[in-house]
Amino acid sequence: MTILVPVDESEASQAGLSAAVDIARSAGEDIVLVTVGPLPETSAQRDEAFDVLGKHLDQIAGGVTGVKVRTRVQLAGDPVRGILEVADDEKVSQIVMAHTAGSGAALEMGPFGPGLFDASVTEDVEKSASVPVTVVRG
Repeated sequence: MTILVPVDESEASQAGLSAAVDIARSAGEDIVLVTVGPLPETSAQRDEAFDVLGKHLDQIAGGVTGVKVRTRVQLAGDPVRGILEVADDEKVSQIVMAHTAGSGAALEMGPFGPGLFDASVTEDVEKSASVPVTVVRG
């Protein structure tokens, strides 16, 4: 079984990851870290996005101990669609994510597109996911 954990550069991301690691350890599950980036206009932008976001995910994954962790970069533009696409593709048993009360614009940082932990993103994932979603306050 696998837990999907959306991450970005926010502090909320760390709260979701910490909760997911605890759940994964106790349940003997693996973790897939995913970040959703904006849709690139060119293949050079696509390659750069995969490189930058992939390195960031690898750095986060390197700090996780006690569970098996894989990473996925999804260039979907829309965070909800990207998270759900990876959840389906990876056949995850659940999604663990944090949310903040802030707006997506407040969470835009670096190479990441709209913040993954905007309350509306979390709510839309909860409503649309085909697996349970555990929401952690960030």
